Amino acid sequence: MNLEAYIDRFSRGWRAPAFAALIAFLAGLPGVFAMPPLDRDESRFAQATAQMLETGDYVVIRFQDQPRFKKPVGIHWLQAGSVAAFSSPENREIWAYRLPSLLGAMLAAAACAWGAAAFFGNRAGMLAGGLLGATFLLSTEAFIAKTDAVLAGTTTLALAAMGRIYAASRDGPPAGRLTRLLFWLGLSVSMLVKGPVGLMVVVLTALSLCVWDRKADWLKGMGWIWGLILTAAVVGPWATAVTVATDGAFWTTAFGADFAPKLVGGQESHGAPPGYHTLLLPLLIFPGSLLLPAALALGWRGRNEPGVRFALCWLIPAFLVFEATPTKLVHYTLPTYGALAWLMAAAATRGEV
Repeated sequence: MNLEAYIDRFSRGWRAPAFAALIAFLAGLPGVFAMPPLDRDESRFAQATAQMLETGDYVVIRFQDQPRFKKPVGIHWLQAGSVAAFSSPENREIWAYRLPSLLGAMLAAAACAWGAAAFFGNRAGMLAGGLLGATFLLSTEAFIAKTDAVLAGTTTLALAAMGRIYAASRDGPPAGRLTRLLFWLGLSVSMLVKGPVGLMVVVLTALSLCVWDRKADWLKGMGWIWGLILTAAVVGPWATAVTVATDGAFWTTAFGADFAPKLVGGQESHGAPPGYHTLLLPLLIFPGSLLLPAALALGWRGRNEPGVRFALCWLIPAFLVFEATPTKLVHYTLPTYGALAWLMAAAATRGEV
């Protein structure tokens, strides 16, 4: 058996997502244990989670004696589960708070591989997931105890599932109930982790596809009724509880004092002009940046292919929104990197490098 045939055989079924997850695991694991707390945000996330465990209040997020109404509770629940399972809040071991981020990066890589395979084949899927898992940005976020790696994982899962549903309507592999379930779970958990960001990327992708295709027939297969019920079941209990517990102050602060200011100015000195994310992209997506020119060329030449079109609709609208937003941090565009990984892998496996 020659090498190409062996790779084809190895990349079938669950092996490609598992291999991609392994790449992300190996890329992120050293930093989980070797790096001290990197910035004030990571320390604040970890401290708020520790206080949640110590007080037993899993609804209202607090940092020391002040409420911390910036992000939803999802990341704190994940960190609390990790600390309870592998450490204790008294030890203040930062690695225990980072494990959800490592798992989020692994999920992003595995989902990227799974979604790409439906359009470009198993080899391209395995390469896409491996490329995403090895990127400088995702492998760095994998050892920071914040929301961003988990957001990337859940958003990529939702878009990979949506991609497979779209592919099924364009003569691709069939997408069953499990695929629809993974879409709604990914979307729901992304909302519980970082509010509207994952939802925005998903909605922009779907709307862009509908406009480009001039039809939306594939959306009928999303499982809307039970999917929305599932989303309400995942997000609703905590949203209701925190509204009652804080008399609505959580939402006023989260949207009025944290989210909205990012849309109108550079919050906390994090402002930057349009082009900031584009300029940093070759560095942040390294080593995939070596394939970036080929990916962009494929995006133009293959724009009428279902897989390329889906990747472009995933990448471009959300990336433009992040570029237009006055507040910019390097990790903001991470939920779009899966689309670039699809294009890079497809170009590489077609010999267009």
